[in-house]
Amino acid sequence: MNWEAIGAIGETVGAIAVVFTIAYLAIQVRASTRASKAVVREGVSSSLQNVMLSRLDTPVLARAGMKQYSGADLDDSETHQLKWWTAMWWRTYENIYYQYRNGFLEEVEWRGYENVIVSTLRDDLMLRHWKRVLQDRTMSEEFISHVERLRACGT
Repeated sequence: MNWEAIGAIGETVGAIAVVFTIAYLAIQVRASTRASKAVVREGVSSSLQNVMLSRLDTPVLARAGMKQYSGADLDDSETHQLKWWTAMWWRTYENIYYQYRNGFLEEVEWRGYENVIVSTLRDDLMLRHWKRVLQDRTMSEEFISHVERLRACGT
């Protein structure tokens, strides 16, 4: 066997090794992407649970929520608490929007969150707060535009 044949065999073995390496890396990237998406989904779920639980576990918020839904007047403390809780709620959904936009949530998951946003805008308190967001521009223009499109379509 001459050096040219040995060189050709070496090049072939090297090419095969490169193909296997690329395939292995593709598998690892896919697995890493799935893991990243799972972590984001868990984070989204935790954030939403924290926001909801804060309203239930905080006596002032719980009482204010009940009064709001029954049409009773809120005192200044209750109004203040609900205002900041509502701001936290919108920030949570803005974060979810960006997780979706950056590819960490599937389309079908995001559609469910959009439905929640649309139904939330039917609530007087949430709609009032959203109008303050529009007036003060306290959220990203991109998220504001997206919510406004949802609001215009009603879906």
